Amino acid sequence: QAAVDKSKIPVQKEKKKEKQTETKDQTKPEAKQTDLSLRQTKTPTKSPPPKGYGRDVDGITYYDSKPDAFGTPTKHIAESKDIDRPILPLTGRKEVKDVHYLKSIGIRPGSMKLIKASDDSGEVYEVILNDGSRAIFKPHAPDAWASNYRAEALAFQVDKSIGLDLVPTTVVTKINGKKGSLQRYKNETTDTEKVIDASEKEKKTFFNFLIDNRDGHDGNTRVSPGKKAVSHDNGVSFSGRGFNPVKMNEVELGELTSFLDSTKGKMVMKRLDANYNSNNYKDELTLQIGKQDADRMVERMRFLIEYNDRLNRD
Repeated sequence: QAAVDKSKIPVQKEKKKEKQTETKDQTKPEAKQTDLSLRQTKTPTKSPPPKGYGRDVDGITYYDSKPDAFGTPTKHIAESKDIDRPILPLTGRKEVKDVHYLKSIGIRPGSMKLIKASDDSGEVYEVILNDGSRAIFKPHAPDAWASNYRAEALAFQVDKSIGLDLVPTTVVTKINGKKGSLQRYKNETTDTEKVIDASEKEKKTFFNFLIDNRDGHDGNTRVSPGKKAVSHDNGVSFSGRGFNPVKMNEVELGELTSFLDSTKGKMVMKRLDANYNSNNYKDELTLQIGKQDADRMVERMRFLIEYNDRLNRD
């Protein structure tokens, strides 16, 4: 009887050990599954949104560190006014041929004609290039809140980087010892309501929001002979200054939605998405306009991508 009792003891211990091993093995995969599910709930973000207020646009929050400041255009600091480095092509894109041409062609002696001057906008000149074509020159005006030659040139670079084709070739150059932006000028009209079609207005609304052009009214949009919109005055862009921001009201949101749904809009958004996910794009913007306004630009890109993704899901 004692021998039988002894034989039972190791068997019971072995069974107990096997049971413990089974329990241990079963708890491990459960813990892994829990960890994985926690990781999946986290939304990956490129960078935290800029500090400031959040504006709800059709259920998507858009953050801005420079809220609308009607009547106080000098309130927001334009960091780019204190930057003096070259405007380089964004995302490593090679400069278009016309950029080199415009920088090197030179102007006809005595052709520099002052066409506008004010404390807000600084001086604006029309010049005749040596090939007979015309251009607009805006010299650096540090005390004029609505004048920023870097913003003019960068708006052209952003336009070219996404293939929107709204901004004429714009370069930074020196004329008569003055540094500023030089922009091609063709025989455009300013009568936007009569000759511009809806798709061009939608494209303009998209671009004005993207670069935060708060002076993008119809008077600052010309129309080419081919009835295409031409965005020629972008000096307050990127900085949060100006009286006419795109606030995404019902009309503007409708224009944005129509543009994103168009063939052109789909192509532009593919490029915008690629730029947003580029390792270099934000750093390039920071070099051109400073960290705060570069962060704001990236936040607007994020909103456009999220809104476009939702439209495609719906």
